[in-house]
Amino acid sequence: MYQIRDNINIEHTCNFIVSLCMFNEPLAVSIVTAIFNNIKKLGDAAKPFFDLLTHLTEYSGRTQGYPPFT
Repeated sequence: MYQIRDNINIEHTCNFIVSLCMFNEPLAVSIVTAIFNNIKKLGDAAKPFFDLLTHLTEYSGRTQGYPPFT
């Protein structure tokens, strides 16, 4: 969460999260819940978390045959 908050390489963070969550729906739900909880907590300072959510939903780097993150 600190890496996301500090806006450190959102693109790589997105790739990392997608790789971790591939075929692991409970982990994906946990990560999305953590992101939303931080958005609620940070309020106006939550822009990096919204950027990450945008990257996750528009993720185009996935290999054919793998499920989309969303």
